Amino acid sequence: MAKIENSSETSETISYSLYYGSLVDLEFSLIADLYNYQHALKDKAWFIPRIVTFECLECPKEIKEQHCISNGAFCFTPPSQERAN
Repeated sequence: MAKIENSSETSETISYSLYYGSLVDLEFSLIADLYNYQHALKDKAWFIPRIVTFECLECPKEIKEQHCISNGAFCFTPPSQERAN
């Protein structure tokens, strides 16, 4: 059982996260394993995938189109000085 933070209540569910740069950074075997674990745990676990992104609203249009979504709000590679100028 997992203890809920700042409470004396307990829960039989757990949440877990995986931080990664992009979906292409993950080995297929890891994705398959996560799928199998999550299906075995069913509603007892919440999987929260987290993709590391960087904001680059001032980057040139070409950079935003190639490395970002939402017009530079979420970029998948960190902005560098030579890209931003």
